[in-house]
Amino acid sequence: METQNRAVPNTQKRGRRFIKKDTLITLLCCCVLALSALFFAGSLRRAERVAGPQAYLAGRTQAQSAVTQTPQTCPAPQPPASAAQTPAFLTEPTAAAEEDLPTAGDVTPPAQSAAEETTAAPAPSPSKKAAQSDKTLYITPNDSYVNMLSSARDTVSYEFRLTERGVLRYSLFSNASDNGEWYVRLYQEYDVNGDGGETAMRLLNTLKATAGEEASASPGIGLTRGRYVLKVSAGSPFASALYSLDVSFVPGTGYEIEYNDARTRYTEVYPGNVIRGSASSYDQGYDVDWYMLRTYAPGTLELIFEHEDRGLGTVAFRVDLYNENMEPLYIGNSLLLSTKITSGVIGIPAGVYYISVQGRVYVDCDYKLTLRSPGDGYETEPNDRAEHATPMESGQEMLGSLSTRVSAADRDYYSFTLPSAGYVGLTMKNVKPAASGSDYVRRLTLLDGEGREIYSAMITGGASAQLHSPNVGLPAGEYYLRVDDDNLYHNSDTYSLTYTFTPSGSWEKEYNGTPEAATPLSPQIALSGTLSDALTDFDTDWFILSVEEEGELLLSFRHDDTGDDLDIFTVTLYNDALQSVGDAIVSCGNTPTVSQKFTVTPGVWYVRVTSGKYASDIRYTLMYSMEK
Repeated sequence: METQNRAVPNTQKRGRRFIKKDTLITLLCCCVLALSALFFAGSLRRAERVAGPQAYLAGRTQAQSAVTQTPQTCPAPQPPASAAQTPAFLTEPTAAAEEDLPTAGDVTPPAQSAAEETTAAPAPSPSKKAAQSDKTLYITPNDSYVNMLSSARDTVSYEFRLTERGVLRYSLFSNASDNGEWYVRLYQEYDVNGDGGETAMRLLNTLKATAGEEASASPGIGLTRGRYVLKVSAGSPFASALYSLDVSFVPGTGYEIEYNDARTRYTEVYPGNVIRGSASSYDQGYDVDWYMLRTYAPGTLELIFEHEDRGLGTVAFRVDLYNENMEPLYIGNSLLLSTKITSGVIGIPAGVYYISVQGRVYVDCDYKLTLRSPGDGYETEPNDRAEHATPMESGQEMLGSLSTRVSAADRDYYSFTLPSAGYVGLTMKNVKPAASGSDYVRRLTLLDGEGREIYSAMITGGASAQLHSPNVGLPAGEYYLRVDDDNLYHNSDTYSLTYTFTPSGSWEKEYNGTPEAATPLSPQIALSGTLSDALTDFDTDWFILSVEEEGELLLSFRHDDTGDDLDIFTVTLYNDALQSVGDAIVSCGNTPTVSQKFTVTPGVWYVRVTSGKYASDIRYTLMYSMEK
C-alpha cells in the first residue's frame, strides 16, 4: 500500500511533465505557421508592387492604342504608330491628375457630369461612341493624334511635359461633312504661391477649329519647361466626327516665354536682340507680351516690329516702350497690311525699360521684334519737358527722332548755357529719307530760361531738307531748343540738330520783345540784330537809350541789300510815355542804309524795330548819335 501510494504521485508528475512538453511543441508549430503566413503575405505585396505599375502602364498603353486607332470604315487619317507610346520623360500619373486640370477660375468648360472621371482602364474605340465625358492621354509633342468627340459633352485632354524652352504649335483637322466646331485650349501648370506647393492650370491660348478642307492652326507659342495640357472640347454647332490633332515643338531661345501677360512676368531681352512671339487668343480677350530690357550705360535704342502682311487696314498690334517709371517713350500701331514699323532712334540713359506687344485683334501670325543700338550722340528720353532736356554743347551734332504717343506726339527738348553775351545759329537736317508719299514737317523753337519763344521755324521736305536760322543775339544764361512735328505729317526717322555760339557785345539781347525788356543803346555804338520768326508772327526788337541834353538825335539804320524795292524794316522812335515821335523810318531791300533826325529832350527814349510789309530775317545794324 505504501508502495502503491508512492507510485501514484510519480505517475502524476510524469504526466505533468508530458503535458508541458506537448504544449511546447504545439506552440512551436504555431510560430512556424505564423512565420510562413507572414512570409507569404510579404511575397504577395512585393509581387503587387512590381506587377501593379506594369499592369497599369500596360493598361494605359492599351487604352491609348485603342483610342487612337481609326476604324477601317472611317476616311480620317490614321495616327502614326508612335502616337500610342508613352513618352519616357513623363512622370507616372497619379490619382490627382484629373484634379489638376483647369478649374472655373481659368476657363468655363462645357458642362460635365460629376460621376465622369479619368480611369486607368483601356478606353473604348472611337467607333463605339462611349458615353465617357473626359479622358486624359499622355503624349509626346511632334506627333499626330486621332480621336473623336462622341457627344457635345465629351472632352479629351492631352497632357505632356517640356524639358526645355522652345515654341509650340498645334492644329486640328476633321473630315466632318457639316460645319462642326471644336475648341482646343492650351493650359500651363504653374505654382500658385511660388513656394513649390499648390499648383493650378492657367489658360494660354484658345484655338477655334472648324471642319473644312484645311486644318485650323494656332500661332507659335513660346513656352519653357513644365507640364502642359491641350484640351479638346465641343463647340457650337457640334458635329460628331473623327479629328486629327497635330502637336509640334521646336527647342530654342529666340521666342517669347509665356506666361508673360503682366509686367512682372516679363521675358528678358537685350540690345541687339531679335525676339519672336505672337498675340494668342484667350476666351476672355487677347494676349499681351511684356519684355524687359536692362542697360548699364547711356546709349540708344530703336525698335523694329515686323509681321506678315494680311492686307487689311485694321490695327493688329500695338507696341509700347516705357521706362522704369512707366513713362511712355514710344507707342506704335501696326496694321494688318503693315510689314514693318520703326520707333526711330531713342536715346536712353542706363536703367530698366519695358516693352509691351498687345494684340488688338486675333491674328494667327507670328511677329518679330528687333532691338537695335545705333550708337552714341542721340537725345536721351524722356525729354518731353524742359526740366528733362538733353544737354548740348556748341558745335555738337545731336541726333533724335519724334516717336508717337497715345495722348500726344513726342517733343524733344535740348538745353544749353551761354557763358556770356553773343549770338547763336541753329542748323537742323533730315538724316533719313522721308516716308513714302509724304514729306517731313518738323518745328524747331528756341526758348529762353523763362519759356518765352525767341525763334521758331518749320523744316519740310525729304532727306535733303535743311533749316538754317539767322543769328540770334542772346545774353548769358540758360536756353532750350524744342523739336516737335506740330501734329502734321509725323515721321519718326532721325534728324540732326546743331547750335553754334559766338561771343559778342555788339548784338541785341533777346528776349527784347517789349519796352520793359529793351536792349540798351549807347551813343556811337552799333548793335546788330535780326527779326526772327516766332510762331505765326515775326519778332519785334525794342531798344532803350538815355538823353542828357536837348538836341538832335540821329538814327542810322542799315542792312544787307536784297536787290528789290520791298519794304523790309520799320524803325520808330518813342518817348518815355511810349508815344511815337516823328515819322517812322522805312527801309527797302535796295536802300540798305537810311537815317533820320529827331528833336529830343532829356529823358528816356525807345526805338522799336519791326518788319515792314515783307518780313525778312536778314541782319540789320542800328546806331544813334546826338547833335546839339
